[in-house]
Amino acid sequence: FKMNQKGFTLIELIISTFIFSLIMVAILNFFIFGVKTQMYSFSSNNILNQTNYTIEYISRFIRMAKNTYPSNSFCVKNGENFLVENNNSLSFIDYKNDCHKFYLKNGQIRENRVSEDGNEEDLPLTSLNFNVKNLEFIVEGNGKDDKKQPRVTILLEIEEKEKKANAPPVKIQTTITQRTIDLK
Repeated sequence: FKMNQKGFTLIELIISTFIFSLIMVAILNFFIFGVKTQMYSFSSNNILNQTNYTIEYISRFIRMAKNTYPSNSFCVKNGENFLVENNNSLSFIDYKNDCHKFYLKNGQIRENRVSEDGNEEDLPLTSLNFNVKNLEFIVEGNGKDDKKQPRVTILLEIEEKEKKANAPPVKIQTTITQRTIDLK
């Protein structure tokens, strides 16, 4: 009696299924790694974009701040360009005579702007999707008699509220100099 050998044995099917499963697990792990990497990159990019926008917005107004000698403003003290409170709040007068105050409240950077005619706006600068862990303003050359150009150093640490991709917090420090020459 002679057997016709058309088909696969049970052992051949089990081995081929095992090899196919190993290849699929490897491909799936590679795909999952790619998705996690993409989420991490996207999350890091969002934090950097938020930080960049906030720093650029604040910097633009600091550069355009004007000297307030003499000052009758509620915004800054007489003879000073900037008012810093608790190291996390900065107030000054801009070129339109509006008072700007940048401050940290509940993990969010906010701007309070009071125009010369008394209109007041209080706006968030950072999204609710992010948590600002630290905001610090350091002012040098603030007085009119110190013979130094005013400059403001901003220290900022920001992170995502929902850490889906475990992106690290961003820490940034920058120094901005007021454009108006302060030599009187």
